[in-house]
Amino acid sequence: MVRWAGSYWLFYSGNEWASSHYAIGYARCSSPAGPCRRASTTPLAQVRMLASQARNEIKIKGDRQRLAQLQRAEKGRPAKGIRPTGYALDGIIIPEEAKVIRRIFDQFTAGGTLKGIAAKLQEDGITTRRGGWWSPSSVSSILQNARYAGRSVYKGQDLGPATWKPTISEAQFAAVQSRLADPRRKTRGESTARKHLGSGLYHCTCGLRIRSSSRVYTCRAFCYYRTRQAIDDYVLAVIRGRLARSDLREMLAKPADKTRLAELAAERKELDHRIKATQADYDADLIDGTRYKAKTAKLQAEVDAIRGHEAKLVAATGPGAVLAAKDPVAAFDAADLATRQAVIDAVATVTLQPATRARGFDPSSVAIEWR
Repeated sequence: MVRWAGSYWLFYSGNEWASSHYAIGYARCSSPAGPCRRASTTPLAQVRMLASQARNEIKIKGDRQRLAQLQRAEKGRPAKGIRPTGYALDGIIIPEEAKVIRRIFDQFTAGGTLKGIAAKLQEDGITTRRGGWWSPSSVSSILQNARYAGRSVYKGQDLGPATWKPTISEAQFAAVQSRLADPRRKTRGESTARKHLGSGLYHCTCGLRIRSSSRVYTCRAFCYYRTRQAIDDYVLAVIRGRLARSDLREMLAKPADKTRLAELAAERKELDHRIKATQADYDADLIDGTRYKAKTAKLQAEVDAIRGHEAKLVAATGPGAVLAAKDPVAAFDAADLATRQAVIDAVATVTLQPATRARGFDPSSVAIEWR
């Protein structure tokens, strides 16, 4: 059914198409629900004309909608249609959903894997906004969405700052993109998530990192073997005690990093303004295409370099969500394995000594040096 010339036109066919009784026709209707009055004759040319008119109207409408979406994006306004998780259609943050978005970014920044993050969300009973379970692909799509960093995007192209409030910082988003693009993450369908607390975290006295084998820890040189569970229980207990201290934030504060991040953000914002000014000069025919491409390429390279510096600083402070929590111990216990490892690595260096002759577990065989 199409609308044309102030009326609704219903096109139909009847009977088996290969038989001599097959026929097509059209009827004129007063509304989409009818009533409809069949035409006494069916001029094929008129039918084709109406169908062509309908297709043309659909194309014009689609082009108009795409242009409107592009203009909204260029102005930094929220797109109409399906809203992203964490935001209402008008760009207002939905607190409960935004909390999940920040959790996903924080866990990935701290070293979590796509599969591990999705599994932890499912374990905690947290579903997507449509009621489904999180998957590695849905977590990945969240992490790659620049809108959460307050950027306006249209068909994958970053058009600049948006009018809505960001859920995460641009620095953290840059750190996430850097890690997602790391070729070392590429696997052949195997999980990259570590399964035991000390794997890749603890040190051997020879200087190598510890790895797990069956129920024990050892290094690649197989210097000695240590029972895994007793060591993990001891390390977790000591770390919880450290996190419970009232002066935790003062011990771990790195104001220099925060100051540098603020400086980098200001530099990046200034470069964004210069890119926009260059675009305006080109639109006004003040510079030609060659100079426009050269200048924007140079400015964009500077922006990318700044984002790289921001990524390194943010990655170094990945466990910050746990350390800055109102109750760091509870936040640590609720975190996934990768985040726990990042927290431990941020506050201490754990070195496994050879086992002593004492019966049972000897705490002195695990050296914990605070950073």
